[in-house]
Amino acid sequence: MALNDIDFDTLGEADLAAAIGEGLRCGIGVAFAPEAFELPFLKEVSSLANTRGGHVLIGIDGTGGVASGFAALSGSAKDELRRLETLAHTGIAPPIAGLQAKAVNLAGGGFVVVIRVPASRQAPHRIRNPRDARSHLIYARDLSGAYEVHPRALSDGLFG
Repeated sequence: MALNDIDFDTLGEADLAAAIGEGLRCGIGVAFAPEAFELPFLKEVSSLANTRGGHVLIGIDGTGGVASGFAALSGSAKDELRRLETLAHTGIAPPIAGLQAKAVNLAGGGFVVVIRVPASRQAPHRIRNPRDARSHLIYARDLSGAYEVHPRALSDGLFG
């Protein structure tokens, strides 16, 4: 079952559990992590927008790129959604139009954040380089996940 095939508004715990049970993997259209830290989060969101779009799932645990279960987030779902939406809006240039984010409450307590990232017509989207504040990094995705795009790829027409 592909997450893209599920209506975003109705996507819930059962859908996420089914995806995990079917071997959900990080790859070209999916990224997941137990928590969202600034650089990895921006890298995943921008790489999805720069490629085909997909989902970032925060609150999912895994090993070797394969999801193993929920790593429920605690605290305020509303505050976490606001933090991630602000981070995506201010940390990615140009901002990605059409991002959707929601918290999925888990029966066992806590929640998972699901972000649907559209493929962007404004690619490439850039993030600040943490090693050099004067430069930016561009990420794309392949079956292995996010990778940094070499500047030469931009001149070779990777983004149209």
